[in-house]
Amino acid sequence: LYNAGVISGCQASPLQYCPDLNTQRQAMAKFICNAMEITDPGSCVTSTCTGVFDDVPAGNPFCGYIEALYNAGVISGCSGTSYCPASDVLREQMAKFLVSAFAFNL
Repeated sequence: LYNAGVISGCQASPLQYCPDLNTQRQAMAKFICNAMEITDPGSCVTSTCTGVFDDVPAGNPFCGYIEALYNAGVISGCSGTSYCPASDVLREQMAKFLVSAFAFNL
């Protein structure tokens, strides 16, 4: 995943992956969006943040990925106007992200 450009690790110098850490929803947005772009270019296009979610300001480095997934119909947030970017991803949420992002027929 690192070599394919999907993930960048939890630390750059020295490079570390940190497999025992939980993953936040904002980081998962980047993982999913990058994987979508690799498998289907143009499917998760990032751009300048527009403020889709009240709790994801334009200064958040994951904002472009979060809003790209929202625009692609992959995510809808944790409530009507919030994404909960610092919350850990639950397994049920991860399943929805993957099914929606890659159009799995279950």
